[in-house]
Amino acid sequence: MPAAEDITCGASVRVRMDDGTGNLVFIDGSRSDGATDSNDYVDTTNKDNSPWRYGLANCGIRSVTITIVGFVTSSTIQALLWMRALTGTIHTFELIDSMGFFTKGAFLVQSAERSGEYNGAEEISIVLASAAQIKTGISCIATESDDSLITEDGAFIMPESF
Repeated sequence: MPAAEDITCGASVRVRMDDGTGNLVFIDGSRSDGATDSNDYVDTTNKDNSPWRYGLANCGIRSVTITIVGFVTSSTIQALLWMRALTGTIHTFELIDSMGFFTKGAFLVQSAERSGEYNGAEEISIVLASAAQIKTGISCIATESDDSLITEDGAFIMPESF
């Protein structure tokens, strides 16, 4: 079981989006942000492999889904999200956490839901689906020994074997 100091605060997981000018801005009002990484399994099992199943590495389709659930606090951000959902355009989004880990790339607003009760706040639920290769890594300061893993924007990229 991890020590309490090893557990990070869930509130630090945040989503940023391209505001249309190339700047990444936080999506304010979210209560829950998350990401799911998926790799399609390619089954290569044949009669000779019985009783075990065999799979093919690095062959299936990879995708990332980001979810955002919360309240509407910015009319500008709300308008951008809904415009992108209705037009089906692809834009840059990034999910980051307090440890510096990030998932960033081109995403499509797959679904956008709005709801509101008579005696409550308007709520949103957004699902983003990756639309190209996604960049993941840890933002850090490079050292001479690991500079081959540092991108031009200073991000550390995890190797495939990590």
